[in-house]
Amino acid sequence: MFEPPMSMAQFLAASRGTWLNRRAIHHLDHQDDEAADSNLVIEPFDASDPVVQKVCGALQ
Repeated sequence: MFEPPMSMAQFLAASRGTWLNRRAIHHLDHQDDEAADSNLVIEPFDASDPVVQKVCGALQ
């Protein structure tokens, strides 16, 4: 049985990987419909990662 993640860190860890994002827009007038695909890459950072430290330092 599925157990929902208890924290944001657990949720991101469970979501790690590459996800297909697909969107479609249907116009009711005479415009052409639109569609696009993209990949969403989820890679959680560790709190000690230099990029995280740099962003947190810039926000202080």
